[in-house]
Amino acid sequence: MKLCVTALLLSLLVPLPKAVRAQSYDPTWMSISPTPQVIYPRGRGFSLETAVRLTVGRHVSSDNIYGFRKILLDRLSWRLRVTNSIADNNVPKLRDRITIAVANASDHSFVNDELGRMGISLTTALKPEGYLLITGYDTKGAKRIVVVGADQAGIYYAGRTLSHILSDHHHPLYVPGLVMWDWPNIRYRGIVEGFYGSPWSQHDRMRLLAFCANHKMNMWVYAPKDDVYHRASWRAPYPPQKLKELQQLIQFAGEHHIQFVYAISPGLSICYSSDRDLLRIMRKGQVMWDSGTRSFGIFFDDIGHRLHYPEDRVRFGHNAGSTAVAQAYLLNQFYNRFIRTHAGARLMTVPTDYYQLGHTEYRDRFAKLLDPHVAVCWTGHGVVARSVSLEDLQRTTRIFRHPLILWDNYPVNDYQPSRLLLGPLEGRDARLGASGMQGLLANPMGESEASKIPLSTIADFAWNPTAYGAQRSWDNALREVGGTTYHSLRIFAESNRSSLINRLSPPSTLTHGVGEFWSAFYSGDNGRLKQAAGALMKELQDMQQVRAYLLYHMDDPQFVKEARPWLDVMSTEAEVSQKAVRMLLAQRKKDHASVWRERHEVETLKRHMNQKVAISSELEGFIRRACAVSDRWIFEEWPGFTRSCGRD
Repeated sequence: MKLCVTALLLSLLVPLPKAVRAQSYDPTWMSISPTPQVIYPRGRGFSLETAVRLTVGRHVSSDNIYGFRKILLDRLSWRLRVTNSIADNNVPKLRDRITIAVANASDHSFVNDELGRMGISLTTALKPEGYLLITGYDTKGAKRIVVVGADQAGIYYAGRTLSHILSDHHHPLYVPGLVMWDWPNIRYRGIVEGFYGSPWSQHDRMRLLAFCANHKMNMWVYAPKDDVYHRASWRAPYPPQKLKELQQLIQFAGEHHIQFVYAISPGLSICYSSDRDLLRIMRKGQVMWDSGTRSFGIFFDDIGHRLHYPEDRVRFGHNAGSTAVAQAYLLNQFYNRFIRTHAGARLMTVPTDYYQLGHTEYRDRFAKLLDPHVAVCWTGHGVVARSVSLEDLQRTTRIFRHPLILWDNYPVNDYQPSRLLLGPLEGRDARLGASGMQGLLANPMGESEASKIPLSTIADFAWNPTAYGAQRSWDNALREVGGTTYHSLRIFAESNRSSLINRLSPPSTLTHGVGEFWSAFYSGDNGRLKQAAGALMKELQDMQQVRAYLLYHMDDPQFVKEARPWLDVMSTEAEVSQKAVRMLLAQRKKDHASVWRERHEVETLKRHMNQKVAISSELEGFIRRACAVSDRWIFEEWPGFTRSCGRD
């Protein structure tokens, strides 16, 4: 019997109604996120209007078999019928069916047979985590989908892409004809839960782990600063319930090809020379190993260079590099006594000098003494790097001489909790992935659901930096998170886009509208002013209505709950701005009563606004300027009037 027959592990037969019509190839398939490396159309596509047979080759994991079954079950809903008999009279004949073949690249005979049916030969080995996805008609005119993964992760990621193609968000139950050859440019892509403030709930983490899986991220670093068992009370063991939660995260991560990195930050109180403290870290590591973790981190960020214990100062010295010597000693001890004794274990660290530019005595000694197998995290130039260039990477690589991972402090907002940072990733050199950088880990906001917007763009960049377009990726993220409320969400995100890395973003429509209004106001052209004021008022009315629309129509109540304070402020500032426009128009007409009424309402609303949160400064700046213009006019009309309606 042929290998391709012995490779048949499963058959799925799916009868579907004939009502779905095939649609032509649509360029919107290029919106797949993360952006594939190579994708191009291949003839006609087809609709899933007949039986579907899933053929699985050898060396495909049971988890991946289940994953592809679930993709079809989710997309076909109640129409699905599963049978192991192709002779069932209730399904279309064999020649009418659609075949989906899934294979591991190591199953050469099966792969060659399937690709041969599509008229394609594979002459280049697939890269780790990569895959080949081909859809359309085979050489005999039959409808076919072929998936070949370089490994189990590659097969899984191909399933994520196929799920996106079949998503109701695009073309329901329709498969375009295409060829996709895909792989990641950066080895480790994911999240480092490393912010200060209230840690996420278990529900938050589970939802974000699922998000990571859908966006082809493969690493989660557990390092919440305010988890007392991680940092402040690192010596204490986890209580049973907390350990159970961590085990749930580890299991879910493993099932979805995500490395769960358990990290500990002992630097606030550790005695580096103490064997007892080392054993405490090892015992905690063993608990996590027994729970399924294979990756570990010992972090020394944000602690300063002071050694706390006299025995450490005697052993390691008193100079500026003593902390580096002590930390390298502890890391090497843990590596030799724990990592080396656990097959497959890995270790990463964050040095105390993690953001400085160039050499320091600490960095030089740390790099020289640390075991070369330990990966080192750095944040770029500055704690929050405005940009990360190829030169930054090369310089830092020469300094540390270890595998280097970028801990990207975007979109974290613990240093400015009054802001939501919803803009896309910008300022990262597209050459980073091809120049030796091992990983990119994003530190998100405490608002887990809101973080998904920028995190989606980060996942897009980390998978394929050379094809990354910030604006396109951001738009895809807003469509994914917003769904039917995309337009309202976009207005809200525009008002929360600016940040240290987004300052050079293209001007928003609001910026343009405000600029046109002021230009018309000072032009003396009443017709132009009326037109500009009307356009600006429409923009402001849309902004004011965003809160109510998202509150009642968005499918993600957790996002609305997290964003509610900023939604409230945006709505109020938009209302105040409308009153400011009417105030200025009344001023132009010398309508004193209307000016005074609108001015009073502006002051009243501003006094009751939440001062603890802020959106972009465009509206506040407009209100301040409007009030300043009004101040001058009122002073001329009523000398002695000094009250201002700007925010103090």
